[in-house]
Amino acid sequence: MLADRAGRFVRSVGRWTSSYDDECPWPGEGEWAEAAEVYGEERVSRCRDVLRDVRVLGGLRYDSLSWSLEETVTFWPELDIDPDDGFPAVSLIEHSAAHPFGVWLDEEGVVRFMAGSEAGGEYVAVFPTVSHLIASDAVHAECARWTEAERGGPDGVPGLEALLQGMRPLGDASGWTEGWWEADGVRAHLWRTFSHVFDSPELVRWRVWVRDEEARATLRAMRGRGRCSVSRHTCGRRPV
Repeated sequence: MLADRAGRFVRSVGRWTSSYDDECPWPGEGEWAEAAEVYGEERVSRCRDVLRDVRVLGGLRYDSLSWSLEETVTFWPELDIDPDDGFPAVSLIEHSAAHPFGVWLDEEGVVRFMAGSEAGGEYVAVFPTVSHLIASDAVHAECARWTEAERGGPDGVPGLEALLQGMRPLGDASGWTEGWWEADGVRAHLWRTFSHVFDSPELVRWRVWVRDEEARATLRAMRGRGRCSVSRHTCGRRPV
C-alpha cells in the first residue's frame, strides 16, 4: 500500500484512532448495488478494491506541514457516491481545520482535491496514489529540520525551473500539481495545487531548503550556473 518513504513516515509519526472500524463499517451490498446503478459494475468493482486497500489507513492521524493541508489530518476512507461527481469516489480525509475543499480517491486510486462550487467545483488530480500524498508530507517533515534558503510566488517560477534542471525529481513524493526535487543537500518544492483547485494562478508558491552550509554553497553555485545558461547577460545578477 505504502512505498518506503511513506511507510517510514507513518511508522514514525502516525497516531491511530481506534474507532474507525466501528464508526465506518464496510458498505453493505445494497450500497454497492446502488453505486453500480450509477457507474456500472466494472467501475464500482475498481472502487471497491481501492476502498479495501486504503482502509488499512483508517484512523491514521498525523500533523501535516504541507501547504495543501497544514493541519492534523485523519484518514477516514468511506464510500461516497454522488451521480454528479462523474466517478465512484472514496472520501479520504477528515479535516481538523476549516478547509474549503475535500480530498477523494477515484476508482483508479488517484488522489483528487475539490473545492466547493463557488470556487469552480472541479476535481483536480493531485497525486497518483495515497502513498505519494503521504510521502510528500514526509519530505515536508524532513525539510523542517533543514534551513529554508529561498521562497517565492509565481514571478519566481521561471528562475526556480532553471534551478530544477540540475536536480533530480523525487518521484515517490510528487504528483501533477506539486513536486519535489533534490541535489547534494538541496531540496526544492514547487506547489501549484491551490492554483488549480481554486483556479487562481497567483496561489503558486515554491521553496528551497539546504541541509547545511556546504549545501548552501552548492545552491549558490547551481544558481550561478542556471543564470549563465539562460544568457551571458544575466550573469552576476542576484538570484530570483
